[in-house]
Amino acid sequence: MNNMNSHIRVNQSHDLSGLNSEANNKTCPDGSPEEIRGVIFDLDGTLYQMKWYFRPVLALMLMPSSLRLQHYMSIRKKHMGDDRKSAAALLDAMASELARKTGEGDTMKMLVWIRSKFYPAFERAMNLVRGSRPGLNPMLRTLRERGIRLGVLSDFSRVAQRLRGLGIAPDQFDTLASTEDAGCLKPCPRPLLALAREWGVPCEKIMVIGDRQDTDGEAASLAHMHFLRISDLRVIPEGAYSWTTLKEHLLTLPGANGSAKHKPSVTNDHS
Repeated sequence: MNNMNSHIRVNQSHDLSGLNSEANNKTCPDGSPEEIRGVIFDLDGTLYQMKWYFRPVLALMLMPSSLRLQHYMSIRKKHMGDDRKSAAALLDAMASELARKTGEGDTMKMLVWIRSKFYPAFERAMNLVRGSRPGLNPMLRTLRERGIRLGVLSDFSRVAQRLRGLGIAPDQFDTLASTEDAGCLKPCPRPLLALAREWGVPCEKIMVIGDRQDTDGEAASLAHMHFLRISDLRVIPEGAYSWTTLKEHLLTLPGANGSAKHKPSVTNDHS
């Protein structure tokens, strides 16, 4: 794999030499930690560690309709990058496909299941992985004190509720957003670009943190933002970093010293 010019100057003790890798972000603009003014976190698999038992327990919570979960996740994967412009249009498309795939043929019934069964169970399941990112809350406080804007962009809705389930205070972030609520799924870059406009921060001064290159990384690339990938595998893949290493690197970001703290806002997040 060919290397690109270094995009971010790194403290070598953090073992982040892989920032040069094409696997990391093919179009990541040149930049340095001193230039980063905003950090956008993915949620699932990023702000918590995805445990092997998470999906099976979630399926049990959805009994007796747990088979729908497998179909629904498969459908969401099929719609990666889809941009329907509105949450209603996107959910209707996925619910319609779910109705066909399950043989139930009732789109409205599937919409009700997604909203009244899937999401409440998903929220409760956050307790299974609560506290799986040690040092996260202190790190967020430090970054905010340095004037760095913080956001969460999840492919799923109910971001604030799920953060609370993880023991992460939503008001530690300037913006909470969901691609689903915006009518699209990653790697569609539209929500990232909207967030940059809301903050008034150039895209090249924003870093995206996520666990998937094909969604988080590609969206960051399309938005011309920096990207760092987190991995919880025993053997960390090339171009990815452990939580400990990633956290240490983020704590090297000096931010805009003396910047006023910003009042958090919630974007496209349903109660």
